Amino acid sequence: MVKSALNVELVRDLYLSGTVNVANTAESYEDLVDNFTNFSVSDYIWGYNIGVKYDSILGPIQLLVSDNNKDSETRFHLSIGFPF
Repeated sequence: MVKSALNVELVRDLYLSGTVNVANTAESYEDLVDNFTNFSVSDYIWGYNIGVKYDSILGPIQLLVSDNNKDSETRFHLSIGFPF
């Protein structure tokens, strides 16, 4: 899996955030290497989100909208505080 994220501070403690994830699966290590060399870009699993993050006294608050290339389901995520 590969992940890339970008956070741009709009005003103090408020960020515009975007993330892209790319992944691949296989039954064995050899299949994974073979998939890596023979797959096209559209064969990989792509996930992405965009939203806002706020650094509060309770920890980060995030409101994100996400999607992927394997279904047509748009998802909304709200998180408050640090994950543990």
